[in-house]
Amino acid sequence: IAPCARIVLSLQKGWNRLVVLVAKTRSDRKTCWFTASLYGEKRDDYESEGIVWATRTPTTGGSAPVIAGDRVFFTGEGGTVTCINKGDGKILWTHTVTYWDFATPEERAANADLFKELDAAAAKLKALDEAAPTAAPAYQERASLDTQITKGMRKVSDERYGNPATWGCEAGFAACTPVTDGKRVYALFGTGIVACFDLDGRRVWARLLKRRMVEHGYTSSPLLVDGRLVIYFDDFTELDAATGAVLVERPHFPAKGPTLSWYSHFHGTGVVLQA
Repeated sequence: IAPCARIVLSLQKGWNRLVVLVAKTRSDRKTCWFTASLYGEKRDDYESEGIVWATRTPTTGGSAPVIAGDRVFFTGEGGTVTCINKGDGKILWTHTVTYWDFATPEERAANADLFKELDAAAAKLKALDEAAPTAAPAYQERASLDTQITKGMRKVSDERYGNPATWGCEAGFAACTPVTDGKRVYALFGTGIVACFDLDGRRVWARLLKRRMVEHGYTSSPLLVDGRLVIYFDDFTELDAATGAVLVERPHFPAKGPTLSWYSHFHGTGVVLQA
């Protein structure tokens, strides 16, 4: 079965037994694996009893939510951060950060015609953010605009914007769970973008981290430790949580070889211990 393939199973009422044969198909793999999720065929197969509220999010994403007081925060594809009311699930605000936000005056001057298109796409994306609390989600339009901006910024500078840090990134670019100190929320994306917002949605700072191509992308979530945002991305990095300034940067040491460097990366989030 191809990756992420969907198949329909004919099940009988009661217990069913599913047998799966997992075979190694690549010579460079020492092991092989299988993961699966089972879903009902129809939407009404799911129970709704006990659910206080349900909200359609502006974008899709794989991160977990975090809570600060009466607000819930989560990230989504395309570099979005969304805040909802914990009591009723209503969207309070959504903001998106893309590579476009990091364009320099020099890059704009050297690519004036291209930025006419990119500025228009960014304006449409901002309009979707502003409409998110009341409008129906526009998944396809958001995805199209994000793709346009990503490809356009790669033309501006392949070195700065050309490596979104993924190869076979099954979890997408919004797999890192944000973190909050109760006053601000900090979000990290697989594109290398890290951003800080206050609880009312005002962006405090944003930074573009160094990144490289790694198999399965980046999934390690950031940590807050003594006023520092600790990130293991391509480097081990500590940022000043208040300003986003780099305080510590330690290089990643990949395994030797052009292929192995993709694999020498972990996907777990660290913990803080007293030593």
